Amino acid sequence: MKNCAQYVAAAKAALGDERMSDRALGAHLEYAQQTIAQAKAGKMSDGVALAIGEVLKKHGIVDHIGEVIVVAHAERDADQRVRKSLMDYAWRKR
Repeated sequence: MKNCAQYVAAAKAALGDERMSDRALGAHLEYAQQTIAQAKAGKMSDGVALAIGEVLKKHGIVDHIGEVIVVAHAERDADQRVRKSLMDYAWRKR
């Protein structure tokens, strides 16, 4: 199961540079470097999830952008039951 940090890494790889800096990815997505760093730490906003999901869908890495958004919600939610339910839903849809 992927987490937010893995989606960020996948977006960098999809854009052609697995070693791309957070600053460069942020510039590509029109977000600040700190926003990308927060996303990797499990605090990915819906806007960042949408932007990363669009990159991943365009490159055939995810079937649906909603997968990234659901995982971002799950990582941000403090209630373990809600987190598990959202993650199960995201991966059942694959």
